[in-house]
Amino acid sequence: MLAAITDVSRTMGASAQVCAVPDGRPAALQFALTRGFVVDRHMSKSVVDPASIDPALLAGPLPAGIRILSLAALGDMDANRRELWKVSERIAADFPNDRRKPRTYEQFARQFLDVPGFRPAGAFVALDGKTWTGAATVGYIAARNALYHHFTGIDPAYRGRGIATALRRATITYAIETGATILETKNDSTNTPILAINRTFGYRTEPGVTDLHRTLAQPHPSTSPVVADPGS
Repeated sequence: MLAAITDVSRTMGASAQVCAVPDGRPAALQFALTRGFVVDRHMSKSVVDPASIDPALLAGPLPAGIRILSLAALGDMDANRRELWKVSERIAADFPNDRRKPRTYEQFARQFLDVPGFRPAGAFVALDGKTWTGAATVGYIAARNALYHHFTGIDPAYRGRGIATALRRATITYAIETGATILETKNDSTNTPILAINRTFGYRTEPGVTDLHRTLAQPHPSTSPVVADPGS
């Protein structure tokens, strides 16, 4: 099956393949590693019931000079959707082990904004005056009454001031107000700052996934098509 998929991938002009192997599947991980896939990162899963979080943890002061507002409260939706894209790209530039290429606004909108679970009231930005210093968004999963943290991040120039924690308080408060019973996310297992924030608010760690990729060499025109090994 992998050989057949690889043949189709090459026919489509793909230069790489990616896959994700759930924790607890050592045979599947070994299968991928012995066929040229390499590990990009391990993503741990963090989950919490918003109602279980101590209200005292949600009452902390904002960092000096910082305001936290939702996209809904900001108004001028078209312009602020673009500002959200800009700050997210600054944030994501140094995410741990992130192989992705910079996103255009159209790509960002398709992935985060123009999807059923997006709500402007669930997208928060941190402002220093008029400067966007960070952002955090959650998407609603109706089938499970859950909210998924898409990203939480701070512009490098503003890190270490407690802004990410303030943004997490805003998203948790939003989850409680909307009646969501689950808040969940996946984080790179080496992203110690955000994992520490998760622990502060009582998120529990559940099995995650290992992301892998392999580069595809395009066959020479005279090369015969890949044929699946019937014994594999």
